[in-house]
Amino acid sequence: MARRLPRALGSIAVLVLTAGVASAQDDPAGDPPIQTTGWAISADILDLNTASRDELTRFKGIGLLYADKIIRGRPYQARSELVSRSIIPASLYLRIKHQLYATPPAPAASALRDFEPADGRLDVNHATRDELRSFKGIGQMWADKIISGRPYKAAIELVGRRVMPLSAYERIQSGIVARP
Repeated sequence: MARRLPRALGSIAVLVLTAGVASAQDDPAGDPPIQTTGWAISADILDLNTASRDELTRFKGIGLLYADKIIRGRPYQARSELVSRSIIPASLYLRIKHQLYATPPAPAASALRDFEPADGRLDVNHATRDELRSFKGIGQMWADKIISGRPYKAAIELVGRRVMPLSAYERIQSGIVARP
């Protein structure tokens, strides 16, 4: 019994020392700390709308490909848009979502009111995403579908090309037009 106690204490000491060495290797001194700009608060929390490409690539799980896709997809209203707009896979999003947030972009003048061009109708061929989204009856999903299906010869093509259902089109048909 007396011989086993010093052996046990020696084993514990070796484990404690090796654990200290292993934890020191996890944080190499050669990596510089992440410099943040804009609204990116720290390396643990990242703002999708203001983070630089370098900050995005240093973030765990986001490489160059996803960083470029995130930047091209800006602005974001919510972090969940990364998956709904197929920018990153859902499995990656579920791992990092608690470390992401999206500060809403400053509202543009056209977003503060319903968009009304000179003749009172919205041109679906030339309107921006924000103008489409701010138009009463067209949400983000339909705005993205309208943009991806351009150009249109007539507004009714929104129904013919299955961009939106007829019932939704009937609600907004008096306020939209398709100009060449």
